[in-house]
Amino acid sequence: MNYIEIHLTCPECEGYGTLESQRPVINSEGKDHCIIETICEECDGSGEEIRGDFYSNLQQAKEEYPNAKDFILIK
Repeated sequence: MNYIEIHLTCPECEGYGTLESQRPVINSEGKDHCIIETICEECDGSGEEIRGDFYSNLQQAKEEYPNAKDFILIK
């Protein structure tokens, strides 16, 4: 069995590492908004979610995570 680290796109920020939200501008009567960008708390701004587990081979990990960005074999 090999430990394989699986790198996925963060589902919260879709890989951008940041999230955007809109806030109304004071005294604009709701007409104007400013965009606030914050670091994604799920991935700490990396844009990736990292998982890992033991697999018999790399193909088994690829079958379980077909949309993974990268696979790293940890020895």
